[in-house]
Amino acid sequence: MRLRRKITVAFFLVSALVSLLLALFLYRFVERQLRSELRNRLRNIATLGARTFDTAAYDRLRAQVGDLPPDAVAAIERAPGGDYQRLSEQLNAIRAAEPDLIRYVYVLVPTDDPREPRFLVDADVLAGAPDDASLSHFGQPYDVSDVPLLAKALTECSPQMETSFVYDPEFKVHSVSAYVPLPGPRDASGRCRGVLGVDITDADMRAALGQAGSLAIKVSLAVIALALVVSIIMGTMLTRSVIALSSAVKRFADKDFAVRTQVASKDEIGQLGASFNAMAETIQNHSDNLELLVKNRTSELEAEKQTSDRLLLNVLPAPIATRLKQGEGVIVDRFDDVTVLFADIVGFTALSARTSPEALVAMLDELFTRFDALADRHGLEKIKTIGDAYMVVAGVPEQTFDHAVRMARMSLDMLATLADYATTHAVELTIRIGIHSGPVVAGVIGRNKFIYDLWGDTVNTASRMESHGLPSRVHVTEATVAALGDAFECESRGLVDVKGKGPMTTFFLVRERDRDAMSAPMPTRASPAAAFGATVARATTAAGLAAPTTTWTVTLPRPSSVVASFTREGLGHKLKKIVMKELQTGDKTFDDAVFIATDTPVETAALLATAEVRVAIAGIVSAGGVVAIDARRMTIEVAGAGSDDDDARVAVVTRALIG
Repeated sequence: MRLRRKITVAFFLVSALVSLLLALFLYRFVERQLRSELRNRLRNIATLGARTFDTAAYDRLRAQVGDLPPDAVAAIERAPGGDYQRLSEQLNAIRAAEPDLIRYVYVLVPTDDPREPRFLVDADVLAGAPDDASLSHFGQPYDVSDVPLLAKALTECSPQMETSFVYDPEFKVHSVSAYVPLPGPRDASGRCRGVLGVDITDADMRAALGQAGSLAIKVSLAVIALALVVSIIMGTMLTRSVIALSSAVKRFADKDFAVRTQVASKDEIGQLGASFNAMAETIQNHSDNLELLVKNRTSELEAEKQTSDRLLLNVLPAPIATRLKQGEGVIVDRFDDVTVLFADIVGFTALSARTSPEALVAMLDELFTRFDALADRHGLEKIKTIGDAYMVVAGVPEQTFDHAVRMARMSLDMLATLADYATTHAVELTIRIGIHSGPVVAGVIGRNKFIYDLWGDTVNTASRMESHGLPSRVHVTEATVAALGDAFECESRGLVDVKGKGPMTTFFLVRERDRDAMSAPMPTRASPAAAFGATVARATTAAGLAAPTTTWTVTLPRPSSVVASFTREGLGHKLKKIVMKELQTGDKTFDDAVFIATDTPVETAALLATAEVRVAIAGIVSAGGVVAIDARRMTIEVAGAGSDDDDARVAVVTRALIG
């Protein structure tokens, strides 16, 4: 076997082994993360479900538990509007919160025998076949001798969570279960009031792990393929130095003065190759100059291409921009189920008459920037702004099943954001919002100044909802209310004579029922950065059970020459750094922690030349934050409610930008 083949095979085997170990590590890591995530979600759902259970219906139903004949059990379970049906609907609502995760939901009540509680409600009885004998019907005893944690939850009245899959011999399934006692005092016998059980089966876990295994196999195959290519290249490089030098000399003798040989080592062959290259360099200077010119021009073209791509993404959604760049001529799509929102500032014409053009544009810029951030947060697509009107859609260009819910949250956040702006800037400002759900046609119109737009009766109806609405209210149609289901509280407005549509039953959106806090900015507070002449708006948002997020929007007194963003360093950013040779500051601690994306590398490097600025930005990023600087505006977002230390860091960066 030739030396080149030996080196290639050896390098390939080592690389393949490393790739397999990497795939195994990835699989184990995903498995651990998945188990932990599923357990946490299961615990949270079970706890929330127990706290929101209808205790009155539970007590009435529990009083009927006993040895009942099948006809009596069926009568209790099938009673229209009865307590069993009401509690069954609550259990199915718990399961519907995570349909891909939760398999079984039930409630057990203790009996005089602690090893044999009875089923009160099982979500599958009414959801499936009520006459199925394999289901856990009302009052059916259940032996918990083989389920010690369930027995412990019943006797100690404490929440329990299984750490691994447990086999249930009665139902013949492996499952991980969470058992949460229902709130309330114990009964006269000292027994727990009842226990809510929520299960996921091993089938769900195996499906998820199968996806992780598939990913690991794909990564392994990709690395092995890469290893094969690299092995061939390495074998060729290590064994063909002499052949390459001989070939270069022959071509040079044939008057090919541009030929060069690769100097791969410092031995005699490498020295000979270096001497040959030096001789050829003297003759071929003009070719080098031409090559340098071509390289510089190529870099300029690449920079222009990146600028064009950024401008295109500012005009069109990313999937549409990709289709356009791939040469698709006419882009038009039909979407059968979307939600469209129109918003209009009330009294804008009167406000513009008493406000300078500069202040008016600055106000619209700040408001629409905040609305754009809300659209990004809720996964919506901004279509356009016309004067003081704002149009956004959910479910386009990528369809979503919860488009109405996303848009409802967006509308409530817009009301809160506008109220915060009006309070902060001491101006009287209100907004009308209209929403409608239905089909639309979307596409790109124009060839020069093109735009991505929507057409159809849904768009017209949403616009009519806005124009016929009231200030500081969200005016929605019956179709949108139907799409929202019971997730939101809506106030009926009755019949409204809508221009071009006739009488329509409409509603006002009031609030989201299960949302702990509106995802809207809290009142702005003072920031140390304001002392340097900058306008600083700080807002904290909190949505449901999610952690709050604090955002600083700093408007500089004069434009900055820095255009850059700073985020946490990650695997994707590290790979990008290898390819693009990302900006480095020379501060290893900072460079390893912060990823810098910039269009102004010289100005950004000057900003980071001060250790105080690097420490401030690193502190923001280490807290899960992001810093974005663009001309006169700097936006900083951190996880949590924000602290005085965060305010101080914002002030440091602001002072450095102002100079």
